[in-house]
Parts: sequence; structure tokens; C-alpha cells
Amino acid sequence: MTNVPLPKLRDDIIIEYFSEEGNDFVAYSDENGVAPQPVVIPRVVGDFVQLLDGKLSIEDIRKSCAQIMGEGFDSGSLESVIMQLEARGFMDSARTRIALEHINQYLHSNQRPTICHGTSYPEDVQELKKYLDEILSAQKLEALPKTGSVLAPHIDFRIGEEAHKCYSLAFEHLDREADLAIIFGTSHNRVSADFMLTKKHYISPLGELETDLELIAELEKELGDELHFDDLAHRTEHSIEFHALLLQYIFAGKIKILPILTGGMSEYLASGEPPKSDSKFMNFIKSLKSIIEESGKKVILLASGDLAHIGRRFGDDFDAESQFDKLSKEDTLLVKMLESADGEAFFKALSQNKNYRNICGLAPFYSVLSLLDLDSHNSVKSSYGLWNDKETLSAVSFVSVAFEKV
Repeated sequence: MTNVPLPKLRDDIIIEYFSEEGNDFVAYSDENGVAPQPVVIPRVVGDFVQLLDGKLSIEDIRKSCAQIMGEGFDSGSLESVIMQLEARGFMDSARTRIALEHINQYLHSNQRPTICHGTSYPEDVQELKKYLDEILSAQKLEALPKTGSVLAPHIDFRIGEEAHKCYSLAFEHLDREADLAIIFGTSHNRVSADFMLTKKHYISPLGELETDLELIAELEKELGDELHFDDLAHRTEHSIEFHALLLQYIFAGKIKILPILTGGMSEYLASGEPPKSDSKFMNFIKSLKSIIEESGKKVILLASGDLAHIGRRFGDDFDAESQFDKLSKEDTLLVKMLESADGEAFFKALSQNKNYRNICGLAPFYSVLSLLDLDSHNSVKSSYGLWNDKETLSAVSFVSVAFEKV
């Protein structure tokens, strides 16, 4: 097998060279979405990877290494890197070409297919409806008024009761007269702008949930080139999918959505300057708010985000359970800010500690709170949950906050 030709590096990936602490590196990234995460390797290894032309084998690479670097050079690490690059989709292999074809088909379609069916929720329609009924009835709050805006999690349905209670609070009491839901969701894998839209309709086992193309057209008139679309970001992102599915079931398809993925606000956190100080960020918020008001549509606002991500799985050097008391105190303060619809205080709190607990709900929560008219909304109720993932010594906290439109 060592004489079998290796695939060459793809022609369409982005290659960037840089130095850090006296060492030279090369970074590979893929704007086409086959490889969702970039890869960084030592420059010397990258130089050998560049030699691959689709004809050279591992044995050929070994010989080249010996000739250029000397017999003492360990080619094993190079071979490992090549195999990893191929597995992650950076090499021009048959598997990668198939993946690129699937992406091309998606980009030319007007639909965004479901990705979580059969795992996070049942694919069978009857089983799915029963499952969603169980989630929506997890918290009995008959006296709760109809709500018009919610901050809600996107934690996996499968973690059970605590998540179901948060989803129940957020979705069971939404105003059923609404005809448009604007969903701001965390983009976990791909960030190309603060706000990333799509014109594709969301698909689930329940059918198609339409994206409001008329509203998008108005945004295009208002914002022009400032309006940013990123279909690839939506393709593999679950944060909006969970909310869209619940809306589709609750409203029996009689509602449209405006799906907006949000960036992680890393630049704002680094500078300490809130998003409201950025003219482009606020231009989008103000334009969207104005278009909503002029449309005459009955709109509900949804933010899809979780709170803390701590423990070994998320790169911490401690077990999550050892921090639960501290986590509870910090989350309590943050939830109070969200209940008060105080997005600025929420941002400031996370900015001061550089969001060291990886709260992925910052951008969607801040965006929805920026759109809320505080004179016409009251905080109704909140529901907090914590997933203790004992297998990975990690934890994720999450919350729902419902706002009544008065």
C-alpha cells in the first residue's frame, strides 16, 4: 500500500503562512465547507505536503524526506499529517469530490435540509409529533400569558427533562396569532459576518417551513451590500433547526421565519467595545426593526443560544463538577440581566472576563434584546437548566426567558 499514489492537496483551499514565537507554520482552511475547521501544521511539513501531485506515494515521500532532510528525519509525522488532511477533506480524494458535489447541490437548491433527524429527534412523523408534545408539556404553566419574544437554548433535546422544561417555557406559550418568527441563532462552525442570512426554506420531517423572502427583499433594498448571506453556515448548524422544528409543529406551518445566524462577537469581546458602538451592527438592527414595524406583520423574536460550556471537553484543566457552585452564582447574575432585558450589562459582564466560560448565547441574546421595545415588553418567567456530562467531565448551562408583549 505504500506505493499507492496519494491524493494531492485541493486547489481550492486557502493557504496562509505565518510565524509564531520563532516557529513557522502553514494554515489550511476551506471556504467551500467540506472541511469545517482549519488545520495548522509546521511549515516544514507543509512544504512536503505541497509536493503531492496525485502521483507520489508514501514511499516516494519517504525518499524525498531522506534526500532533503537527511536519513534522521522522521517521516512518520508527515504521513500522519497527510492522512489527517485527507480525512478532514483537504485532499483531492474521491470522498472529497463527492462531498463537494453534495455541497454544490445544496447551494443550488432553495431548501436547507434537516441534519438532526434520526439523532436529536425522531425521523418518523408520528413519533416526532409525540416527542414534541412531550417536550412542550414538560412544564405546566397554564397561567402564563402569551409571549412575543423569547431567549431559549439549543441544547440537544436528548439530554432530557431540564432541557425540555426550558423549551416548554419558551415555545408552548408563544402568541399563536404571529405570522413571522425572526430567529437569531449561534453559528458554531462558520463565521463570516455578525449576521448571516439565507433565502433557503428550512426542511424537517414535518415538511417545509418557509423563509420570508419578502422581508429579506426589503432588507436588501435598505442595506444593499451590507446584507450578508452565508448558505454554508446554515447548512450544518443545528441552533436554528431546533427552533424552526418547534415553530413548524406549533403553528402547523402557518408561520414564516427569518433565520439569522450570528457571529461569536470575539472582536467586541477583545476590545471591550459593545456591538452598539459599531455602526454596521446597529444599522442592521435598526433597519430590521424599521422594516418589521412597517410590514404590519405580527412578529415574534427568538434567540437560540446556551450559557456556559465548562470542563474537559471544552479545553478546561478541571472537572466541571468542581466549579458548579461558582457556576451557579455567576449564572444567577447573568440570568437576572437577561430577565431585565439588559443586553448591555450582559455583554459587559462577559467582556470583562473575556467570556472565559464560552457562553455561546451572547450574540443571539444581545441581538434580540437590542430589538426589544422595553416599554412594551415585560419579563414573564425564566427556566434554568444544567447538563452534567459526566462521561466527559464537562457541563453546559442554559436558560429560557420569556417576554410578554403588552
